[in-house]
Formats: sequence, C-alpha cells, structure tokens
Amino acid sequence: MPRKAVSLLTFLILASTLTVSADSRRRAVNPSSSAQQNDALGIGHISGAAVSGTVAAVSGTTIVLNSGGASPIVVDASSARFATLQSATASLENVEPGARIIAFISTSPAPQPGVPLRAQWILVESAADLNVTATIDSINSGASSFMVLGISIHVDGNTTYSTAFPTFAPVTSLADLAPGQVVAVSASFAGSLIVADHIHVLAPQMQQYTMLSGNVKSIGSTSWTLTRREGGDVDVRVDANTRIIGEPRVGDPVQVMAKVGEGGTYLAVAIMRLPEGPSMPDVRVEARGTVKSIGPTEWIVASSRADGTDLRVRITSETLIYPNPRIGDRVIIIGRRDSSGTFTALLIGRWF
Repeated sequence: MPRKAVSLLTFLILASTLTVSADSRRRAVNPSSSAQQNDALGIGHISGAAVSGTVAAVSGTTIVLNSGGASPIVVDASSARFATLQSATASLENVEPGARIIAFISTSPAPQPGVPLRAQWILVESAADLNVTATIDSINSGASSFMVLGISIHVDGNTTYSTAFPTFAPVTSLADLAPGQVVAVSASFAGSLIVADHIHVLAPQMQQYTMLSGNVKSIGSTSWTLTRREGGDVDVRVDANTRIIGEPRVGDPVQVMAKVGEGGTYLAVAIMRLPEGPSMPDVRVEARGTVKSIGPTEWIVASSRADGTDLRVRITSETLIYPNPRIGDRVIIIGRRDSSGTFTALLIGRWF
C-alpha cells in the first residue's frame, strides 16, 4: 500500500482514538446517565494508549515485539480485534514475525511492569518484502513484468501506481511505464515471483514522437521504406502494435506517427494512407495544444492559434488515439477540415 495511504489511515485511527479519549474525560468531569459511549472503532472504551513496533515472535495469543537488548515488550492479544491495511477484518493469523503492528492498549487497570500489555485493537502493517529504486531496463507486456537492476518484477490487479508528475504523464498501469523511467518499487514475494505492491515513478523518460510523410516504397514484415517528399528514403520499423489505417500499398502517400529511438531510428505507432488528389491538403491538417475536455464525440483542445480560441475536434470510430492522452496532456492532431469548418481527427497523439 502507498505510504500516503498508510499515513492517512494511521491519522484517522489516532483521530478516532483521541476523540473517544476526549469524550471520556469530559464524562468523567460531568457524567451524564444518557450519554452513550462513543465507540468509533466498535471495541468499547479506548484509552488512547498505543505501542507500535516490529514483531519478534508469536506464541499462542502472545505477541513479543523487538525491543533490542531491553526487557521484552509483550502484548496479550487474547481479547483484541485485528485489522490490516487492506481489510477491517483480520485475525492473529495475520501477525507474523517481521511485520509491524500498532496495538491499542487497555489502561484499566493500569499496566504493571513484567505483565503483558492487554491489547484491544491491533493494526497489522505488513512490511514490503522488497524495496527497489532504479531505472526500468525493459518491459515485457506479455508477461506483465518489467526489469530493474536485472530483477524481474511482475504486476497484477492489486498493484497500485503513482507519479511525481500526475498532470504531465498519469500512470495507472504497466502500459504507462517505459524503459528509462526511474521508479521506486515496493514488492511482495509470491511463490517464485516478485509482485509489485506499489510503483512510484520518480523521473519520467521523455519519449519523443515525430510525424513523417511520403510515399510507400516498400512494405516488409518488420519495416517499411518511405520516399519522402523533400527527397530521400527513410526506414520505419513496425511491430504488432503498429496501427495500419486505410490499407496503404506501395506507391500510396502516407502519414506516419513514429517513436524516435536511439540513433534517430523510427518505430511506427500508426501508418495512415492519405487520399490522393486535390483533397489531400485538407486531410493533412496538423494542430497542437493541451487537452481541456474529452467527450465520446468531441474533444476541446487549447491550441496555440493566433486568435487564442480553443479547437473543437470531432471524434469518430476511425480516430486513432495514442497513447491514451488525458486532460492536461499536450497532443498533436492529424485530421480533416470539411467545407463547413468541422475538424475531424484521424489521429490524436500525446506529445511529450
């Protein structure tokens, strides 16, 4: 669980405890026969006293906390209720050596030296089995895993994500991660796998994209060659994720959105056949701006046009949107403007 969630939960627990304690003190001064016990946690009167630490051993209903070389700190959990950070219902079975716990202690009667502390409620904070901070080396989408420091880390439906740059590049899944990003990972061991509990992107890699135009010279299984209008040929790699639009053939004019790799190589995200003839200039309208709103049939983009007005972009079932741009992201749009002035997007790409 993310550290922020842990801190918030602990704050709410302590706030509830202090509220109960304060109400109890008020009743001691001014008792009322009609007053009802404020039982925020559902376990009766809470003194507000608590002890937290790392579990050294569990024997029966007795929990021993790590106290270094000092006298053992022993907690009697025979009458306690339990919870974890994931569930409000837990049991003593969730308490294992190495885990951290917060135990709320009964103070009536007052605890005595050498006598186990009687716990009313115990929150089990299971520490991560592994914490890693490093650069992502590679990603294997098919295996739902990525590599850091040569360590293979898997993700599943319980993995959570966060980033220091939420408005720039939201991160919600493995698909939003990229080689070169610096991440802090907390993970658990699951059999032979290491599974990420939480992934926090500390520094994003700035993936560069470019637009290429030209006529198809050749079509291969792993690369296409274009003859550019300004002269010269350029090779563009394709893979299983490349979107081919309009069934382009050799000789056809195309527009390509591509990722720029090391050494100036290109990997096509989309290859779109352009119509030939007088209508072609209308299709190749390009616009850049920041997404202000996203609807099923229309997006509003704050463009950099001279008049300062927003751009209304029509969306159809043929519009290619990549890679999942969101409100606040900068985008580039390739589209067609018809005689009525309606701008229909053929391709919308997040622009880093």
